[in-house]
Amino acid sequence: MRCRIFANLILLTVPALLFGQSGGELSALEGRKVRLKIDMPATSSGVDVSARRKPGVNLSELNNRLTVFGTAIKNGQVSTITSVKDTGRTIELELDGGGAPPAVSESGCVAEDLRRRERDLEEQRSLTKNSQQLASLELELRNVHSQMNAVQADCTNRKLAVTSVAGSRFRIHYGPKLKAQGITEQLVQSILSDYMDVSPAVAKVQ
Repeated sequence: MRCRIFANLILLTVPALLFGQSGGELSALEGRKVRLKIDMPATSSGVDVSARRKPGVNLSELNNRLTVFGTAIKNGQVSTITSVKDTGRTIELELDGGGAPPAVSESGCVAEDLRRRERDLEEQRSLTKNSQQLASLELELRNVHSQMNAVQADCTNRKLAVTSVAGSRFRIHYGPKLKAQGITEQLVQSILSDYMDVSPAVAKVQ
């Protein structure tokens, strides 16, 4: 009977130790300097990394986020790990603050009404033979292009303002098998080794 009780206590205690160890050990990464091996998007969506396949990053998805949100940290730059959290499904490793919320990063970048007007004017121009009407359409097209350039410039300025302070993050997706094995500092470094360098040499960079 005593043996059975002792065995049950072990079964209850070991998983708790593994889950507790994960968060405590990972916090040792906080404050560490890292050198990025990829461009990091300026959004809290960051870069999704699969712990169960190689390569772990979907490059098409990464390039899309860089296009939409801009680049917060460039390939080769040194960054600081400001937070590491285990959400139960992902490890969230924040760099220089973790990235701006998507709503902030996307603001001011859409000018669909101007694009539609541009298409309409170009279609009218292709069907018009009258030189006076053509001149009028050309003038209106130039005005539309001027407005589109102004919107684009505003969008760029907003992105620059966000990326200068936003930071980014890695979001490591893991399965129950990996969780059961225990997620350690060394394991996280191994998963991210293709995307960032945490070697002692980087820590000396000021």
